[in-house]
Amino acid sequence: MRRVIIAIITMICVQGCINNDIPYPIIFGTVESMSVEGQTDLKIDATNRIIRLTLSDTVDIRKVKITDLVITKDSRSTLDSGDVIDLSNGVGYAIGSPYVFNITTFQQYDWQIEAIQPIDREIKVSGSIGSALFDNENQSVIVKVSQNQDLYDIKVESFQLGPSVATYSPNPYTISDYSKEVIITMSYFGIEEDWTIDIQHSMENVITGTPNPWSSFAYLTGDVLPTSTAATGFEYKKVGAQDWNVLTSTSRNGTIEGIAKNLDPNTSYVVRAFLGGEYGAEVEFKTDNQPSIPNLNFADAYLDGKVWYFNESGGNSYWSTGNEGIVTAGRSSSTTSVSGNEAVTGKAVRMETYNGIMMVQVAAGNIYTGTYSTKLSLNPVEALKSATFGRPYRGRPTALKGWYRYTPQTITSSSYWQKAAEVFNNNFADSVGKKDWCNIYMTLEKWPDGVDKRPENEALITKIAHGELISNETVPTYKQFTIPMTYYSLTEIPNHVTIVATSSLNGGYFCGAAGSVLYVDDFELIFDYLEQE
Repeated sequence: MRRVIIAIITMICVQGCINNDIPYPIIFGTVESMSVEGQTDLKIDATNRIIRLTLSDTVDIRKVKITDLVITKDSRSTLDSGDVIDLSNGVGYAIGSPYVFNITTFQQYDWQIEAIQPIDREIKVSGSIGSALFDNENQSVIVKVSQNQDLYDIKVESFQLGPSVATYSPNPYTISDYSKEVIITMSYFGIEEDWTIDIQHSMENVITGTPNPWSSFAYLTGDVLPTSTAATGFEYKKVGAQDWNVLTSTSRNGTIEGIAKNLDPNTSYVVRAFLGGEYGAEVEFKTDNQPSIPNLNFADAYLDGKVWYFNESGGNSYWSTGNEGIVTAGRSSSTTSVSGNEAVTGKAVRMETYNGIMMVQVAAGNIYTGTYSTKLSLNPVEALKSATFGRPYRGRPTALKGWYRYTPQTITSSSYWQKAAEVFNNNFADSVGKKDWCNIYMTLEKWPDGVDKRPENEALITKIAHGELISNETVPTYKQFTIPMTYYSLTEIPNHVTIVATSSLNGGYFCGAAGSVLYVDDFELIFDYLEQE
C-alpha cells in the first residue's frame, strides 16, 4: 500500500541523540531490482523485505533461475544472479515456508521470496454441461454431459490437468469411449501423476449455479445444453413473492451469466436458470448488509490541547492523523476541523503540508482509518510504522463518494531526507517544479482471522479492492467526487478498510509542497452496481 500519508514527524531526534561510540554506520541492505526466468509478475516490498513472485506454469518451481539481482552498493548477498533455487515450499504467499536469503552491509538483513504459480485446469467435451469438477488431492475429475450424449462417442474439445507443458498418456484426444472411468497419466518436469477421468450423464439440461450476492445486486450463473437454440436466462424473486423477475442471458458454450440489480440489502431471494420452458433447481440466496463507517461526515472532532482528533470520544480510535507527531515537533496540528464556509455541511477536515520540520523537512496533512503511535527512529522504515493502516469492516461498497477542494503549491525540493531517499530508492527529483498532488483512496483487505493489528508481513494480507483519486488541479470551491472500487476478487469478503486523504501524494516519503491545502467533507459509501466503462 502506498505510504501516502505519513509525513509525520516520527524521526524527530535532537542533535546528540546518536552516541559517538557506534562503530559502524547504518546501511540498509535492499534489493533494488530482480528478475527470474519465467516470471509473469514480480513486486519488491522494501518495507517488509519481501519479494512476491508470480511464475508461468512453464517453469519448474523447484528449479527457478535468478537472471538478475541488484542490491545495495558494496553489500553482499547469499543469493546471486545465475543461482537456481527451489521455491516450491513458499507457494501461495501465506502458505508454506518462503525462501529466505540475506544481504549484509555493516548489518545483516533477511529477505524472503514468496511465489505463486497459477494452473488453469479445464476439460471440455461434446455435450458438456457446466464446468468439470476437479479433485486435486485425489487426482480425479468428473465431467457432466447431456443425457443424449453417447458416452461411447465422446469428442474431447479441451484438456488440461496441470501445467500447460504437461504431456498425457494415453492421449485423451484420441479416446472416444468414456463409458467407464479412464486413467490418464500426466507427466511434467519429471513428475508423473495418474488422474481418473469420469464422464457422467447429467440428469438435467439446465443447472442453476451458486449465486454471488452483494448488498444490492447478485452475480448469477448457470449451465445449459450448449447445442440448444432455446432462450436462456434467469428468473428471480424475493422469497415468498408470487411474481418472478426475468433476466435473459446469452449462452456461451453452455454457460449463462447475469446480474440481478436493484435488490434490497439483507434480504432473501430465490433464483432459477431456464432453457426454453425447462428450469433448473431453485437456489436461495441472501444479500449482504451495508455496514457503515463511523464519522464519515467528520462531524465528530475533538481538540485535546493542540492535537485535533476525529472520533466521538477523541483519541486515535477509528480515524487517525499524524497530528501527535506534528505537535511533538512544536507545530500546530496540520489536520484540523473547520466549519461554516469552509465546510459543505456541519464540519469538514482541513489538511496542510508543512515544511521546516526537524530532520524530515516535509510533513503532509492527513487523515486515515487506522492507528498512530509515534516511533522515534533514524531508520525510515521503522519510522513509517508510526502509522498503522486499517480498521475492522466487512462491507463491499462499490464506490467512495464525497466532496473536496484543493490548493496545490509547487514542489521546490526533493532533498527532503537523504536516509529516506536511499532506503526507498526514490528522492522524487522529477517532482521538483511541478504542482503538488492530493490523494484520496479506499482499500479493502482481508487479514488473517483473529488478527486485530495490521500484520507487519504484508504477504499475510489479501487486497480485495482499491480505488483512488489523485489530482494536482486547483479546486477553489468544493467539488463532488465518486471513486469507483476495482475488485480483485468478486467472492472474498474483506474484514478491514483503509480510507486515506492527504494534502501531498508523496508526503509519506517526506516529499511535498509547503502550503498545499486539502479539504474533505461528507464521505459516503455507495453499494449499487456500477456499470463498467
